[in-house]
Amino acid sequence: FSSRRRHTRYISVTGVQTCALPILKNAVAGFGVQVSAGYRPSAKAFTAEAAVTRQFAFQGVTPYAGVGAGAAFSPRRGATTQNATDSYLSGLVGVDYPFNESIALTGELGVRYFLSNQGYASGLDAGVERGVSPGARLGVKFRFLPGAVN
Repeated sequence: FSSRRRHTRYISVTGVQTCALPILKNAVAGFGVQVSAGYRPSAKAFTAEAAVTRQFAFQGVTPYAGVGAGAAFSPRRGATTQNATDSYLSGLVGVDYPFNESIALTGELGVRYFLSNQGYASGLDAGVERGVSPGARLGVKFRFLPGAVN
């Protein structure tokens, strides 16, 4: 694959809204599941992702790492009325700073390997069939039913 890519990545500081929810925390042998959804207005792109994560105990913060897969939905390149779906594999590392049992400040670095590049969501150059798109996100994590998912 080509290593050429645009400067805009899947998560940028300019208008990205994401939501990452840890659905199951430490479900089996310390592993859990996290789902996330996002929207990037500049590309009119929606993303949905699920990842298996592993959290590590550390003084006052919770580092974690994970692998997953997802899909990105955006306008098809070169078409004004058609949409495209691009699938990807992902890897992530992050850290949560919990305020309480339900809310945490989170920072995350990730990389997505797009298996296709039909739409604008990947951030890859138009002539590239597949490739890597790194990114970062900073936000707030909400855990619903905190006592039930431990």
